[in-house]
Amino acid sequence: YHLQTLDIRKTWISIIAFQIKCLRNLRNLEMKQDGKSIKVLTGLSQLGELQVLTGLQASATVVHEIASLTKLQKLAVEDLNNEDAEKLCSSVNNMKELSYLSIFSGDGIRPLDIATLKPSSCLQKLHIAGPLQKLPDWFTQLDKLTKLRLSFSKLEEDPLSVLSQLPNLLFLQLNKAYQGKAMRCCCPGFPNLKIFIITEHEELEEWDVDEGAMPCVLEVWIMSCENLATVPTGLQSLATFQRLRLVGMPSSFTDRLGELSEDFVRVKHIPSIQIIQQYG
Repeated sequence: YHLQTLDIRKTWISIIAFQIKCLRNLRNLEMKQDGKSIKVLTGLSQLGELQVLTGLQASATVVHEIASLTKLQKLAVEDLNNEDAEKLCSSVNNMKELSYLSIFSGDGIRPLDIATLKPSSCLQKLHIAGPLQKLPDWFTQLDKLTKLRLSFSKLEEDPLSVLSQLPNLLFLQLNKAYQGKAMRCCCPGFPNLKIFIITEHEELEEWDVDEGAMPCVLEVWIMSCENLATVPTGLQSLATFQRLRLVGMPSSFTDRLGELSEDFVRVKHIPSIQIIQQYG
């Protein structure tokens, strides 16, 4: 009854079948496992003091029960089916203290319908993995967001036009998030961004950074973007730039960065440039 933390990470447990509702004082339920989520049969709605809940396998019952967890500050839900997405949004909308939210889709084909989500004004970290096709309208309201990961989103429009307007974003990772051929960071976008990671954008051919955009950036990673022709135009104007990491990029890309090559002027001011041949 008095237990406040239950951590079953790095175990072989795949289902919680005991009466978890008896743990009325539980604050932290950490269940994140590598490659699998944890099934909780019933009783979550009785854990009114819960503040951290991770590794949770979504189901029709679960997304309904967590509506009662109004003190949650961190929530990570996995294997979410589209049929349960709207109810999840409704439940999350009750969580006014939520600062961390992670949603992993269980369906890699149909777009995840999270349009009705109204994230807490406290939200600072967000990770969404699964098809979206377009960014929900509420993305423009994430004024306190500092860390964002988008994975497998299949976005059809350049997401940077929206994301660059987030005033407090410090970290951005796009992993197979965008299906277009061109991206552009417009001025005065990404006013506080420090780290930008872009991974496996197979269709991307061109990336431009306007002068005045990303004025505080320290580190950029470009990984396995096989059709990207050159490093982003405009890098030479980023005075704070410290580290450029190129992983799994073709020789046609990296060969342009040598002292006598076409793109050297864009990167010669960067103190640390690392080229790694293999990704993964």
